[in-house]
Amino acid sequence: MGDLLIAGWIFELHLHFDAWIKLVMEEEPRLWSMYANIAGREFKNYVANKISEVAHRIFRNVVISEKEFPSIRVCLEKLRKKGFFEIDIVAVINNKLYVTSCKGGKKEIPKIYKSKYWVYPSEKEIVDRLKENLEEVNEIIGEAKCLREHREVVKQLFNVEVKDVVPVIVYAFPQPLAIEDFRAKAGLIESVILSTPN
Repeated sequence: MGDLLIAGWIFELHLHFDAWIKLVMEEEPRLWSMYANIAGREFKNYVANKISEVAHRIFRNVVISEKEFPSIRVCLEKLRKKGFFEIDIVAVINNKLYVTSCKGGKKEIPKIYKSKYWVYPSEKEIVDRLKENLEEVNEIIGEAKCLREHREVVKQLFNVEVKDVVPVIVYAFPQPLAIEDFRAKAGLIESVILSTPN
């Protein structure tokens, strides 16, 4: 019976991940970065496939550059970007343009460290992640606002006229900003759709 239990554990990859692979990656940033890139890419593919089920048209990895559209210079300055910004997914749904940022990879909360393997995240971890949430949300809001202000960019890139440009951010893992109390106190400059796939 014991052999069967051990064999079952060996072939359950997620158990290895939680038990030791994740801990090794936390000690070696290069490995964690490789994992985050792979997970992030697959997460974007998943989100794009889900959005394509309801969208009229979908565009991926959309680069909006100052070289092509000099009028966005002020937007880039506000976003603190040089030369361009990139949107993971842009979808046209019912006369609206949804600009979507996908946050997969190593963005989960809580992080699990060796010293607190089966422990809840500290208040500092939650506050730090909430600050990162706000930066990420404000970035996609700024990108949506730029497209709202420069309809010629929307027309040229997507060949569509829309009533509104809606910012969306999709996380692979639950986030502090998803909690209504945090959102209410965050003072977001505008509404944003914040989602975590089921």
